Amino acid sequence: MGQPQEARRGFKAIEGELIKKAEEKIASIASTQLPTLGETPQEREARENFNRGVEAYENSELNQAIECWTKAIEINPKNAKAYSNRGVARTDLGDHAGAIADFDKAIEINPKAAQIYFNRGSARGKSGDYAKAISDFDKAIKINPKDANVYWNRGLARGKSGDHTGAIIDYDKAIEINPKYVEAYYNRGVTRGKLGDHAGAIADFDKAIEINPKDAKAYCNRGVARTESGDHAGAIADYDKAIEIDPKDGNVYYNRGVNREKSGDHARAIDEYNKAIEINPIHDKAYYNRSCIRAHLKEVDLCAEDLKKAIELDGKHLEMARRDKDFDGVRGEAAIEAVLGKAPYEVQGSSK
Repeated sequence: MGQPQEARRGFKAIEGELIKKAEEKIASIASTQLPTLGETPQEREARENFNRGVEAYENSELNQAIECWTKAIEINPKNAKAYSNRGVARTDLGDHAGAIADFDKAIEINPKAAQIYFNRGSARGKSGDYAKAISDFDKAIKINPKDANVYWNRGLARGKSGDHTGAIIDYDKAIEINPKYVEAYYNRGVTRGKLGDHAGAIADFDKAIEINPKDAKAYCNRGVARTESGDHAGAIADYDKAIEIDPKDGNVYYNRGVNREKSGDHARAIDEYNKAIEINPIHDKAYYNRSCIRAHLKEVDLCAEDLKKAIELDGKHLEMARRDKDFDGVRGEAAIEAVLGKAPYEVQGSSK
């Protein structure tokens, strides 16, 4: 949760993956339809196509599901559930415009179905139209005010719109309805961190970990909050646990390296950045941080090599390094000046 900070000492608080998991969990399709008394052959054909679509969707055969629901709609153009289901499949395939058109039609047929407003809101949110997504979630809540998932998603949309206070209110409501809603604690913790409430963030990550002690990202993000609070030992302990659960996330090694560096343990910090780069060879911040340590150690050639790589991966590191006091001890060295350009240039203070 939360976005990486731009400063070199920023952290990777990994929001994206959990959000994706939660959205997939709650965007839902209507289930199979049962035969009705006196069903006509045409109605049976429409129902069978609808049910084949559900089966295909559950087997992750999204294009096949869309084809089946399209046939059901051709037979019965008033089947709101077929439009809604096809919209969900199109959302999953990234066709947000097509999905929204399907949800529009479903709502035209059945304007009182909360789930359809929810699904359209999800599609609009994924397409970046957070204002309309919030409007759809408002309508879903008006119809069904007891669905924690809708509050969660409205909180997400509000947060992405910059309304962090509104987002927290929605996460509060989701938790009130479902006290075991781990994603709501998780997102609320991230949002509180953005507002500078690190103690509140830690409390939320504590709760998320209590509910799911195998959630590596909750440990990672609690480590971020502890770092922001100055508790580097506590942060390192959290990153240790995150790595124990998921040893293949380079960002966690990077974060642990930052805390080791802040604690003065440069040798182990380099080891952490090495591991982050091993897992993710384009981790620009790991190269940059490693170059800063090597500048302090007067390892000029290695420092220049890392700095050059960081700049190649993200050009912002050039101006950052020109102003970063970490490089003061190696300025004037030919290898460093070859990377930074000719001195003198104004040094305005550290970017830490």
